[in-house]
Parts: sequence; structure tokens; C-alpha cells
Amino acid sequence: MSSPHALASFENESIEMFRETAATFRKPVILYSIIKGHSVLLRLACKAFALCLTPFPLRHTGTRWKFKEMISYQDETAREVGFELLVVQTNHEGIKNGIAHFSIGASEYIRIMRTCDLRKGLCKRGFEAAFNRRNPEMRKTRLESLGCYPLASGNGSE
Repeated sequence: MSSPHALASFENESIEMFRETAATFRKPVILYSIIKGHSVLLRLACKAFALCLTPFPLRHTGTRWKFKEMISYQDETAREVGFELLVVQTNHEGIKNGIAHFSIGASEYIRIMRTCDLRKGLCKRGFEAAFNRRNPEMRKTRLESLGCYPLASGNGSE
């Protein structure tokens, strides 16, 4: 179990990371859904910029799998803490082509309907860095170890 000192240290480092990212990148974004990890990111960002406007928006990819109450809660939370919430619906081309979660498997569905579309959308809007839940397998730099992933410039293609 983590000690209170270790948690406070991690919180302080995370807040510093938000501020460093805001100073380093012209246009960062927080990937946001109403899951625990994203809620923690949102609260840390609020602490990092408590006395001023947050310098970046939240971005949510609508999957058509969430309950109306979940979406309402997400929208209300973003408004409450003063973040701009960009909501983009999932891959319309995939829907048109009949891509279904149960017919192609979860990993391929997520790749087609969310990941590819997300990358294209982030690059199209000019975002340079994205905050997401920490992925221990992607630890390459200090910022990445805390959940901030610089985006490659370009058209968003793989």
C-alpha cells in the first residue's frame, strides 16, 4: 500500500507535469471519459490551474455504448470545473461499413472505431500532446510515465 507521503509526492509531480506541458506545448488536450483514471486526471488538472482558466480542453470520443446518465454526468462535470468539452462521435465510416464489436473482436473494434479515428482527429485539430491514463507499457519519457503523450506531427495516419 502507498504511504500518504508517496501519494502526495506523485500528486505534486503530476501537477508539475500539467504545468510543464502547458508551458511546453502550444495545444495540449486531455482525453476524457467518465472512467476512474480520467476523473483523476481531471482533478489533478483542476489543482494545477486552480486560479486561472485551464489552458487546454477535454476531448471525448463518443462510442454509442454509454448510458445517457453517464454522458449527462460527464457534460455536467466538465461544465462544473470550467473545461471546454469537445465531443466527437466515433468513426462514422466504420458505422457505415457495419463494423460491430461482437463480429470482429474487441481489440480490432477499438483499433478501427476509436484509436485510428482519435489519432486523425487530434492531428486535424492541431493538438500537440494528449493526457491519458498512465500506460505502464508506454513509459519512454518522464512525461509519458505520468500520462502525457506528445503527438507526432503529420496527418494522423499510422
